Amino acid sequence: MLSPVVAVAVVLACVVAGSTQTAWALTPEEKDQAWANFNKFCSGNKTLTLDQFQRFIDLNAEANIGEAQRIQSNKAYENAFSDMDADANNKVTWGEYLKYEREQRS
Repeated sequence: MLSPVVAVAVVLACVVAGSTQTAWALTPEEKDQAWANFNKFCSGNKTLTLDQFQRFIDLNAEANIGEAQRIQSNKAYENAFSDMDADANNKVTWGEYLKYEREQRS
């Protein structure tokens, strides 16, 4: 049986771990794979055009990362792209992508 102090520490660790997952939406492994996928298609200025974004989402869907399967299965690439493109410059940055994933899970 755990002592009360150890039990409280375990509960706090679970709460912190759970809140970190919610805050980032992606596990560290998913985030690393998504970053690698992003870099396969991004242009020199580290952004994705709609065409590049669709290929990025397809790769993420294959790896079951974030919202990619939902976007792919609903063929909602354009809607997701414009939702992510916070500054409406017709390009999605890595930061905009992460922000979108966080918002979808909160």
